[in-house]
Amino acid sequence: MQFVQRFLANILLGCLVFSSSSIAQDKKAKDKAAKQQIRITFNFESLEGLPADAKLQAENLKVLEDGVEQKIDVLDSNSQGISYGVLIDTSGSMREYLPNLVLLTISLVDQLGSADEMFIAQGKAEAELLQDMTSNKEELYNATKSLFTGGGSALYDNIIAGADHLKEKGKHSRRVLIVLTDVVERGSLWKLNEMVAAISEDDVQLAFIRLLNQELLKRSAQPGESTEKTVAKGTSVFDSLAILTGGIFVRYSAPIKITKGEAPALLQAASDYTKPIFQHAKIKYRLSYLTANQKYDGRPRNAQVIWQNQEGKTISKEFSFVVPKK
Repeated sequence: MQFVQRFLANILLGCLVFSSSSIAQDKKAKDKAAKQQIRITFNFESLEGLPADAKLQAENLKVLEDGVEQKIDVLDSNSQGISYGVLIDTSGSMREYLPNLVLLTISLVDQLGSADEMFIAQGKAEAELLQDMTSNKEELYNATKSLFTGGGSALYDNIIAGADHLKEKGKHSRRVLIVLTDVVERGSLWKLNEMVAAISEDDVQLAFIRLLNQELLKRSAQPGESTEKTVAKGTSVFDSLAILTGGIFVRYSAPIKITKGEAPALLQAASDYTKPIFQHAKIKYRLSYLTANQKYDGRPRNAQVIWQNQEGKTISKEFSFVVPKK
């Protein structure tokens, strides 16, 4: 903990260095997008009323989406570690958030379990790898020295690159990409549906920490741009993506005041935003299926997970989600 406090104090004094390597876009991204698959994922601890000796297996479960049965693709229980990727939006609009981004990233590293692993990347016009997959926390802390802001905000492209890298490098079946962003998307080559298809192929869960300060956003706005509409659209899209991938969307609407010499208090405050992501990722069961309804219609959908034993007793759990419009 003393190392973290000294390190954070140095970072807050502005001791940043610039070094990184780019994450190459998956060469098969076009093939993934062409499949136009939408994967729906839920995390849940159990089914209420399930007998203590009952086992949840794909054979005794079925999923109905708006009354239509779906084919379960994945059902796993979290008995091992988790592979995480941290993608930090360091585009120009994030300039004044930089100390908060460093603080939140250090807090994310703090939450890493002994069996977990993580990589750290930053995203502007393209994604840049700062530290490849590792369980070494000191290496991950050091990666935050390389954070710097400027340039475009190709969020969709960078999320695809991060998800592809997570699938390629992650050794665990449960993979979570954590994105720190102001949810402002500008200039991606890939469209929303193509990003969803790529994430579905990679079987990656998305977690977002949205940093928002309206005054800062107005200062970085492009001519004629409505910042309120931009944020509302981004929040709606990425909140929906978090839910349908079985992830979580955290709102960081009041940036923590950054001052040197207060590392313990700062880290405690930051953990209020980072800890829920890891708690959610570690929920026991993860169920996933490729929905038969491939429409990007923005309409609410309801899914029902049903367990049935040999005697015909049934127990169910319901989930709601939205596939955002293109």
